[in-house]
Amino acid sequence: MIQGNFICLRPVKQADLSLLEAWQNDVEIQSEYNAFGLKRFDNQERAFAEHGFLTDQLSTLMIVTRPARRWGR
Repeated sequence: MIQGNFICLRPVKQADLSLLEAWQNDVEIQSEYNAFGLKRFDNQERAFAEHGFLTDQLSTLMIVTRPARRWGR
């Protein structure tokens, strides 16, 4: 985990998956320029189970404010 005075960056937890799924198909989060249609989330669940979204090539971290609030909007 990387901790600062106002935010922390941490690995994705199992409890975050439902929030990430909601964000994946939310036009406000993805923006009108990054929306290429609805995406299935089952591949993401499989990827999380395999490597927790942390690999040598690509990683996903959660931005968490103090007090703990996952950030996306």
